[in-house]
Amino acid sequence: RTYKKLQTFKDKRIKYFKSQNFTKFYHARNLALKKASGYYVSFLDIDDTWEVDKIKKQFNKLKKNNFDVCFTNHWIMTSVKKIFRSNLTSKNIFKQILNEYPISILTVMMKRDIFLRDKFFFDKKYEIIGDFDFFFKICKFKKFCCIDEPLATYYIHDNNLSNKKINTEIKEFDIWINRNKSILN
Repeated sequence: RTYKKLQTFKDKRIKYFKSQNFTKFYHARNLALKKASGYYVSFLDIDDTWEVDKIKKQFNKLKKNNFDVCFTNHWIMTSVKKIFRSNLTSKNIFKQILNEYPISILTVMMKRDIFLRDKFFFDKKYEIIGDFDFFFKICKFKKFCCIDEPLATYYIHDNNLSNKKINTEIKEFDIWINRNKSILN
């Protein structure tokens, strides 16, 4: 019921686009990025939420320090408890992405030019690890910053794509490792 919910907002900046055909996840993100018109972009999936001041805090940090990508800490909400990862940092981001992948796409705000001018996009072949692959590709070229404060909530439930397709995720990481062997060595 996303469209109905969006209709309750009377804000011309909110635009809704619906594909005529089924479109895989990362291909859909790429199509949306081509339609975006702002200087910065962020991603919010229908089953996650942001804190009220997330965008303002990230905008201020990006603009003040001329960073390209800003990610934050986030809550993980299960049916039993609410937890968050502590002590996030953007230092040694290349190594962090490989070792522990500290970035959750719902927390990210980044310059739109990374996509349009620099031609970095999500690999539409992936169903699960497309954001991991994307941030790995850009981390050597772009300036990352982090706000170690939980400014979003990721809800874990039975319908999470990553939970439903764990075998797909394993296969995709196997493909990814083979594609990136020269870098990983």
